[in-house]
Amino acid sequence: MDPAPSRRPRRRPSRRIVVTGAVTLVAAATLLVSQTLGDEGSPRVAETGVDEGDCRNAPCRTLGYAFRVAEAGDVVRIEGGSYGPQTIPPVQRSGRPVTLRPAGSAPVRISQLAVRGDRVTLGDLRIDRLEVDPKRDGDLAEQVTLREVSAHRMYAGAVSDFEVHGGSWGPQDDFPIIQLGSGKDVLLDGLDIHDARATNDTVHLECIWAASVDGLTLRNSHMRGCAYFGLYLTRLGGPDARDVTLENNVFEATNTYGGGDAPYVINVSNFIRRLDGLKLRNNTIAGAVALQPAEITNGSVVGNAGTEAVCHPGLRASHNVWAAGSCGPTDKVSPLLMSSFADPDAHRWQPQPGSTVIGAADPDDHPRTDLRGRRRGDQPDAGAYQSQD
Repeated sequence: MDPAPSRRPRRRPSRRIVVTGAVTLVAAATLLVSQTLGDEGSPRVAETGVDEGDCRNAPCRTLGYAFRVAEAGDVVRIEGGSYGPQTIPPVQRSGRPVTLRPAGSAPVRISQLAVRGDRVTLGDLRIDRLEVDPKRDGDLAEQVTLREVSAHRMYAGAVSDFEVHGGSWGPQDDFPIIQLGSGKDVLLDGLDIHDARATNDTVHLECIWAASVDGLTLRNSHMRGCAYFGLYLTRLGGPDARDVTLENNVFEATNTYGGGDAPYVINVSNFIRRLDGLKLRNNTIAGAVALQPAEITNGSVVGNAGTEAVCHPGLRASHNVWAAGSCGPTDKVSPLLMSSFADPDAHRWQPQPGSTVIGAADPDDHPRTDLRGRRRGDQPDAGAYQSQD
């Protein structure tokens, strides 16, 4: 059954949707620096504000009004507090994006936020339910970036150049935590995605649900406590997915309602007829992967570590380490592989001394750094983490 509704780094300089985990510290530092720039005379929002004027001499009340009166490159400062439903409207504006972030250290919590406009950056907000979708036929929400935003649930549909960097995503009952629908150039980088929970046996969900995605990069992220899949790729009334890159991620074992083991941690649905450009590189995968499209082309499985070999005629295999099975002459088989990580029950997947993954990845095809940003060097480890020197 095809559950509910979900972009690609191109072969030219790409426009992407980004979710970031390994660069969380870098993103946080960038955000901290940005808090010292552009604040003088910038628009402000407060629970006690009034939506009138330019929000600079006195705060306005809603994010949408502040966004309308802001100028390109402005930083809208939001006073700490709990805000009801908010909408960022479409505004005809060119140039640098408008950033909305807390005014200080006090947290900003928003029950629901709908982003309908372009050139928006959200920083360090806590949101119960987030939607990024123009809701205009034939239009795309372009150049929307989330930095250290945390939410229980997000839907991003009809987006282009959508980036998500860092943040905690979940928990969420009976619904996918992140849904991507008909997006282009999406990058998810450095996310902690956790606890997509089924509370009865009639629901079907996952941590990430992505439909008809044209250019999706998921990297440096950790999927845990997911029912029924960590990632589900499908097609929903749109084109087939293409150019999907998964690298430096941890996909923990998934579960069903009642706590049983789910069959797959990654499911590439048979609703996708042809998937061109699937790349799995240096992931740690604690479960089986289903590859169901009728045709997969121009893909690769390189430098991964996991419980079961991920093999397909359309995927070039190189320097993987599997607990069971092998896809090529440079793959290694290590039946005790899953016991060679630090503490999987505590979500710690760093390889311990003597692990087969150490130095096992492809020296010519690997990410420069690991999930936490540690340099891999000339002897890269298989999986998401590079061992300590």
